[in-house]
Amino acid sequence: MLDETTRTRELAPLQAVHDSFPKIVLTLDRFRLGTTTDGIEIRNIVDWLLDS
Repeated sequence: MLDETTRTRELAPLQAVHDSFPKIVLTLDRFRLGTTTDGIEIRNIVDWLLDS
């Protein structure tokens, strides 16, 4: 999700859903991780799988 068009494409469906459930995007990238202003968490999939 380093390219801005890819990031926009991946986040758009989650931004369209207006509920209180957690939203997470899993990526192989190690850059631009964290939480967006919309509350969508962007995490590295390896870290997410190994998180205990």
